[in-house]
Amino acid sequence: CEADGGHLAIPSNPATNRYLVDHITVKYPSGLHVWFGLTDLAEEGTWVWADGTQLGSGWSNWAPEQPDNAAPGGENCGHWTADNEYMWNDYECSKVTYYVCEVPALT
Repeated sequence: CEADGGHLAIPSNPATNRYLVDHITVKYPSGLHVWFGLTDLAEEGTWVWADGTQLGSGWSNWAPEQPDNAAPGGENCGHWTADNEYMWNDYECSKVTYYVCEVPALT
């Protein structure tokens, strides 16, 4: 994403989240894992968007019992997964999977 002047997509509100998930599910109806731009790598439990703003107490779409940091090495990156109806899940950042970029509009 950075090579194209952007960053991982930021689904920071219900409308944006729904828009992105709708496009993912149309393109890949069989389901998959998809990265978006949310991480707590800098400080465990403090989730920060790809543009540097904190998730804080704002809107979120975590799946039940998420984030759970369940993997032995930690789970510090946000992703959607068909396994939980595309609600948010924390996942190991080192996993290779699909992603959605957000880039500036062309003028």
